[in-house]
Order: sequence, then structure tokens, then C-alpha cells
Amino acid sequence: MDSVTLFVQDRAGRPLANKALRVRLQLSGWRRLPDGSSLPCHDYLQRLVRTDAQGKAPLALGFAFEGTWRATLISGEAQMLALSQSEDTLTVFEPPDRFLADGTPLWEPTRGKKGPVVLVLMGFDASNAFTATQMMQLMAPATDLIRAAGGSVAIVRFPDSQLLPETLAPRAQQAIRTLAADMRERVAVVGISTGGLTARIALTDRSLPVRTLVTYDTPHRGANLNPQLQALIRRYAGPSMQHPLDSPITQAILRDYATKVHWKKRGLADWPAQVITRPWTPPSLPDWPRWCRTVALSNGPRHGINHSQTLLRLWQPFRQERVLARPEDQQPGSLLSGLAGFSTALPLGIAGAEIRELPTFIPTESALDAPADTPPPVDAFFCVPDGAAPLLHDQLSEAAAHFLFYQILHSA
Repeated sequence: MDSVTLFVQDRAGRPLANKALRVRLQLSGWRRLPDGSSLPCHDYLQRLVRTDAQGKAPLALGFAFEGTWRATLISGEAQMLALSQSEDTLTVFEPPDRFLADGTPLWEPTRGKKGPVVLVLMGFDASNAFTATQMMQLMAPATDLIRAAGGSVAIVRFPDSQLLPETLAPRAQQAIRTLAADMRERVAVVGISTGGLTARIALTDRSLPVRTLVTYDTPHRGANLNPQLQALIRRYAGPSMQHPLDSPITQAILRDYATKVHWKKRGLADWPAQVITRPWTPPSLPDWPRWCRTVALSNGPRHGINHSQTLLRLWQPFRQERVLARPEDQQPGSLLSGLAGFSTALPLGIAGAEIRELPTFIPTESALDAPADTPPPVDAFFCVPDGAAPLLHDQLSEAAAHFLFYQILHSA
């Protein structure tokens, strides 16, 4: 195929007509050359499209391609509409209903009765471009339940999510007070990933009008990222993937942070023969706030391994190299997301790279702040059942969503 067609609709299934959207296509497959040969293709394309009266938007690739593709929205505004995809149908997620005095976007109830007030703190964003609307879309399995029960949901997007949690905590405290004053109600705070670390630090202020603290897949005890992957990202990935590795929060939470790499030539490419990491110091976090209800959720099981073997393959003429999984990459826990499209091109486009298996990113014992044989230091917790497939770090399952909703409703 040399083109794809998007079908764009709103959440009620109605076609979104005559709408201009800037879209990023992620391709995974093979690019066919004029001589009939093919090359691996794991590329991103950006296109400006406009839907017709039926919500259709044809999009030319510019070359012959075989494989799978996925479309996401490139937001040029602070709160652009977000999209989700099922096959070739893109569903538009609604923008905020209004903004609070401090600029925090708020989604109001979908029904009349009054319910809980929830503030979501966003976590680490490698590009610092993820919008509050996109976070609302990701959290929809839980926030749809909350809003249907009469609840309100506000999202805090930090201008620079790569700063240390103690730097971001004052902004979180301000948002909590603003939301509580506007809604005249105490707030349930949900910290996503490193947003949970920010929430724990913010709640050292016992005067905050908070009834519940929920952390979701938060690295209370650090995160894993294979050091060889770190090395290859620094050598071959673009700035959008390189710069986040040097951010303060990444250096603080990664248990094996690569500080020095010894390279060995492999054909046209350099390969990390030895990666030196520095000793890890766990983040100095305050105790869980016992003056409010505390809840922790993990995207992984408490026991078992993730069974990944080959993490990354770098291919070039006549040879292949692989990063093999370590025990740390196979711990029970959530799986790394966002690197699956990692790709690079060496001279003449004759080499590239592909993530074959996703390693553990946030181990369950880190997300629950307790080893598998120890009760977590919270009032309630949730993790994936043993034997079930662990989830990607940025996924919210239906089971986790219902648990989160119940905990927030229970404490209201």
C-alpha cells in the first residue's frame, strides 16, 4: 500500500467532519524499493490531514509499504483534542469543560448528582508534550466512572515533568488548594508514575484539603532501564530520546544509570561492549501520609517473571547484534513503553534497530513500596494477578480502573 485512510469520530460514534488534524503515523513493517527488494521500516511520518463530510481523511505515504501502522495526534496547542485508535478509526476525546483560576483544566460530571473531586498529577513525559487531554484519554476507564457518578476530574500537567518531585511539589499543592476551593470539597489526589512521588512530597503539608492519595505505577523504590539500552539510545537515537536520559528525575529513579560506555566496532556500528553504572541511592521520600487514606496500584504481578529474552536488535549488512535481558529486566512489574518505536539509520539507510521484547520498567515491589512477602505500607493496594500478563507502564486496565474508582468513591 502507498496510502492509508483514517476515519475520525467523536466518542458517541458520530463522524468528525471538516476537521484539520496534524497526525503522526508510526509504521512497523517493510518498505518496498523500486527494484522489488525491501528494507525494514520502523518510521514516524507527520502529516496534516483534513476530514471530509463523512469523517474520512486519506493520507499518502509517499512510498510502498507493507506492515502495520498507528496514528496519533500531534498537538500544536496547550489543550488540543486527543485521539485513540481502533484499527483505522480514530476517536476524538473531548477537551476540558473549563479551566480553574490557576489554569488547571477541569472535566465536570456527565450526570447531575454531586460526586468525588479528583486531581490527577501527571508523571514523567519524555517529550514534555503530552497534554492534559491526552492524559484524560489514557485515564478514561477510571475517569468515565468517576464523572458518571457525579465526580469532577482535574489534570495537572507540569511544564517540565523531568524536574525532581520536590521541585514540582509546590505546583501540586497550589492545584490542590485551588481545586478544593473551587469545588468546596476535599480532593482525592492521583499521582501517575513519578507524579506519585510529587504527591507524596506535596502531602507533607498536613493542611492540604486531601481525603485520599492514590499512586499509580509509581517508582517509590526506583525504576529499571537496561544500561545497554541507555547506551544505544545515547549513541543512535534522536534528541527527543537522548535528552530525557539526562534529566534530573531519570538520574534520580534509575537503579542502573549508565555513566560510562566502552564501545566496540560491529561492522558499520559501535556496540556497547561494557557499560559502567553508578551506585544507586534510593530517593529520600517522606513517610506515607497517615492523616489521609493511602492507596497504591501496580501494573505488574507480585510474583513471577516477564519472560523477555531479547530486548533490542540492531541490524546491518551481514550481521545482527542483540541486547539480552538481565534478571532485572524480567522482574515482576510493569513493562517499559515508549521505546518500541526506537529506530536509527546508519549511512545509506542500511541499518536500523528494533525493540523485540519490553523489559520491566517499574517493578511491582517498587510500585507497591514493599517486597512480595511484605504488606505494602498503605490502606489498600492493587496489582496484576500472578500468572496474568503484566501491562505496559502507561496502560490502565479495566480492573485497575474499577479498583481506583471504588477507592475514591469509598473515601468520599
